[in-house]
Amino acid sequence: MRLRIARRSARMRVTVLEVDGELIREGAAELRRVCGRIRGLLRLDVSNLRAADDDGILALRDLRRDGAEIVGISPYIGLRLLRADEE
Repeated sequence: MRLRIARRSARMRVTVLEVDGELIREGAAELRRVCGRIRGLLRLDVSNLRAADDDGILALRDLRRDGAEIVGISPYIGLRLLRADEE
């Protein structure tokens, strides 16, 4: 499995997307497309995200900057996000 994006029921006007697997080039573009269609508050649950390349990290960084809440971040992905924020 490369990447799976699953939408959980929206509660209290928050749409939750579960992002599982490997967030690499094509998957990062797909995540941007899916998130771009969502109106309102967005929460990304990345607790089952195993890996992310530079494109994936930048997608998460940009989505967070656009207001998405990201939960379940592993220490490694979190560190890469911090470094991307510094750029």
